[in-house]
Amino acid sequence: MRKIIFFTILCLMLLSACGTKPEMPAPTTPSGAIVAQEKQTMPVEEELPVPAEKETIKPAELPPAPAESKIVVEKSRQFSPELRDLLQKADNEVKSVTYLYAESPDNIGFDTYILKGTKMKILLFEKNDYVIDDYFNAVYLDTTTKTAKGKCENKKRCISQEIDNTKRVYDLNYDTYRKKTAYEWIKSVEFAEIEGFETLNNHAVTKIKTNKNGVEIEMWVDSRFGLPHKIKVTKSDDQRTYYFKNMMFNGVKDTDVLLK
Repeated sequence: MRKIIFFTILCLMLLSACGTKPEMPAPTTPSGAIVAQEKQTMPVEEELPVPAEKETIKPAELPPAPAESKIVVEKSRQFSPELRDLLQKADNEVKSVTYLYAESPDNIGFDTYILKGTKMKILLFEKNDYVIDDYFNAVYLDTTTKTAKGKCENKKRCISQEIDNTKRVYDLNYDTYRKKTAYEWIKSVEFAEIEGFETLNNHAVTKIKTNKNGVEIEMWVDSRFGLPHKIKVTKSDDQRTYYFKNMMFNGVKDTDVLLK
């Protein structure tokens, strides 16, 4: 009986030994740490989408910057009602005019100007000494044809025992005798200011002043007829004065300014 029990135990032990697998020792790192053995798989790199290349947008070309320039805002220039009325008087009131004319500091005497329409007669200032040959004392201007004719109308100086210059007519240089008239002076005013009121050559005058291109111009204008009796022009250190004396209005006849 004991043998049977012993034999049975022995068989059980053998069966137990055959069914159990031996355990493999776990691999160790060089430092002796135990590393769990797992199946290692290499990670697959995921292909990332390549971004599309951005289109380079060039900025629009700007026009070159304008050069610096000073903007000048001029003060609005308007005639006052009084000045506008004064400057229109010559057109409304004057049909003809006579005056003695001289420029300072050049002229030593006054020439007499007789004007009507486009015709002008100048009686030249006569000096004490003169030569009878080719002598004349009157100049006739036509502002339309721009011609100038000379004639001697002073019989005391034009006629001698052998010479009579009163019948001669001389062709003269137009520009030599053509001077800016009182009417042309007043019509050249683009802007002015009234300075005051005075009396000049027994005429009531209005003094006006203007400045053009750095030139100061003062005029003493007849308050009734609108023509200047005196003009003073100042530029830097240079000053000139134009005189229109003994002015008489609307007494000239057509025959007074025609060459006979």
